[in-house]
Amino acid sequence: MATEPALGTDGEAAVVQTDGFSLYTVEFTYGELTYVLNGDESVPMSEILSAIGLTGDVTAAEVSDPTLFSASDESGEWVVTAHRAFSTTEWMKVTINGVVYEVDVTDDQTYTFRIFVTGGGTVTCGGNRARDGETLDVSAAKGETITMSIVPDDNGVVQYAKYSYVMNSQSLAVRTNNPLALNGTTGSFVVPDDIVDAPFVGRVGTSDLILEDTNAVVEVAFRSPLKGGADEASAVALQDSAVSHLNGGWYRVTQDITFDHTLYLLGDTHLILDAGATMSIYVPSANITGVDPNTNNCGISSEYTLAVSGEGTLSVTVGTLGPSYESGTRNEHDIAICVGAYEQTGGTVWAEGYRGISCEGDY
Repeated sequence: MATEPALGTDGEAAVVQTDGFSLYTVEFTYGELTYVLNGDESVPMSEILSAIGLTGDVTAAEVSDPTLFSASDESGEWVVTAHRAFSTTEWMKVTINGVVYEVDVTDDQTYTFRIFVTGGGTVTCGGNRARDGETLDVSAAKGETITMSIVPDDNGVVQYAKYSYVMNSQSLAVRTNNPLALNGTTGSFVVPDDIVDAPFVGRVGTSDLILEDTNAVVEVAFRSPLKGGADEASAVALQDSAVSHLNGGWYRVTQDITFDHTLYLLGDTHLILDAGATMSIYVPSANITGVDPNTNNCGISSEYTLAVSGEGTLSVTVGTLGPSYESGTRNEHDIAICVGAYEQTGGTVWAEGYRGISCEGDY
């Protein structure tokens, strides 16, 4: 029997018993021939030997590490069993008609990522496509790069593209919200070295999921940018904290609102802060997000002008969150507000980062 995680009524991970599943294989190679054994399964050794071109009576067998896989004589029949995944090159020595043959044994382990797509756009990976509400699976080994095409529909944008994966097979801990590197319509990431062979248990969107045959998830969300008003009188209220892109124009903050992601300005943006209202933006440090070294990690990002007015407060923090701001926790790419030009005729603005406000490279 194997264990499978499940979510209890309180949302915590519980453990139940299942009939077993495996996400690894073991490869037995002699010369140019290979036999693939599914993880946690047993087969007669004769089946393996026949597939790799060896025949005859087996009188002895030994393996390099019996905790990984084993060869045992069971009532006159030799049986090979795979016990667990591994990343080393091992061997199995078999004596046939007095001759010892050494078989290479490897675990060419790959990890499965399930891609979830939300909103108007198309994700293409490995020749397969997915749109809103659809998923697709892709597998790769540690250190390999997974690349996909991420194309929003007309007038749409990529709200976010991120991946999460299991990093501890005992606790099923998940490292979440790792951003994909985006270059135009191409997104990519390298399969991390600390990913483990365990089922994914965690939140995708607003749902708590248990994915038995998946080690990680990729989430790609598309949405239309929020279009601002034409002038102060028609300013659009900012009330949806999921918004990631402002299309330019006039916006008004009428009540407290908090964004936990970068806010991108796609045109000149006028931000009116009403008295008593606070707009907060928190973005993790580049030390955590792994931002491309050639780009900046910003709370507000744009090549256009940001103009702030009113009597309320704008607070933008990139790096450590909370009351303690340790300079050592920030990366030089952590910039609170990075815009083409900045104007302020009112309101209170707090810009906390390695750098506060950057205008076309001037800090």
